[in-house]
Amino acid sequence: MALTGTGVHIITGAFHHGIRRTIALAIGVLIGAQLGAFLSNRVKGLWILRGLAVALGFVGIRILILAYS
Repeated sequence: MALTGTGVHIITGAFHHGIRRTIALAIGVLIGAQLGAFLSNRVKGLWILRGLAVALGFVGIRILILAYS
């Protein structure tokens, strides 16, 4: 559904900036989803939660840095 919506915005011209970024993100999402599905069968749930917590911590730090710079 998101792919369809993005495609419509690109075709109608409502999406002026970031077409290259959108394509790069789409490729990353496709690869990351496959890798994540593969690893989810091999990694214990506790380690997945810890990894997500660390990633969320980095996002929070980045938001704080951007807010005060």
